[in-house]
Amino acid sequence: MATTPTTQQEPTGVLRLLWWSAGLFLENVALVGPVFVVIEILSFFVEKPLGLEFRIGNIVVETAAQRVLLIALTLGCSLAAIWFLRLRHRGKLKQALILLILFYLFVILGTILILLTSK
Repeated sequence: MATTPTTQQEPTGVLRLLWWSAGLFLENVALVGPVFVVIEILSFFVEKPLGLEFRIGNIVVETAAQRVLLIALTLGCSLAAIWFLRLRHRGKLKQALILLILFYLFVILGTILILLTSK
């Protein structure tokens, strides 16, 4: 006897609005993130690629260590966003929620590491 995987229902009310806004945000991250990874890699070879200056808060990302951390942060966020959308599309909402929480923890940790490597 084959079992079919069960899917969970989407939340209702205010939680649905939060879930929808998180999904919309992560769709944008999934689309734009890889473009920023390429631009950040170009920043190793060109001083200000496309006239962009990368900042975290008021700190300009200048050193090679900061650039590597920023690339890793952007790449990790992009992959997590794509994974989140895949899980959400398949109806695995608990796993998607856990990934959403890990996404924000990853952003906070990456930002702290970049700020700690500033001059």
